[in-house]
Amino acid sequence: MNKPISPAGERNQEPILKVLKDFITMDDRRLLEVGAGTGQHAVFMAPYFPQVEWYPTDVAGKLKGINAWIDEARVPNIQRPVRLEIGKDDFPKLKFDIVFTANTFHIMHWKEAKSFIKLLGHRLREGSRAIFYGPFKYDGEF
Repeated sequence: MNKPISPAGERNQEPILKVLKDFITMDDRRLLEVGAGTGQHAVFMAPYFPQVEWYPTDVAGKLKGINAWIDEARVPNIQRPVRLEIGKDDFPKLKFDIVFTANTFHIMHWKEAKSFIKLLGHRLREGSRAIFYGPFKYDGEF
């Protein structure tokens, strides 16, 4: 299978990595990526955090592409992707230090976004972080 490529993912991976470096610590052990898309972010960023097991998730139709990136990169701290459709599936039954998502909230229905936030309370350890990247409006402006 040819790997799917996201030009936007290539453009934003460096700025996202810069922010993640400010929030991921040596004490962190598990990161859940919601909406991993192509898998590019996981493959690019996980090597910078070798102590963190990276758990990519997405809808069923994206898993083959994520696996193609993982197979080629062979980054040891990336787990196989898991199907996660917000509003239909539950988060993996683990506790996470970080939940990270990029460019998902603006394409989710409001009901799904609320469901996502509710699930965070069940899967984050005390003192953990949720990191959201994407187009957000502040005072009506992007």
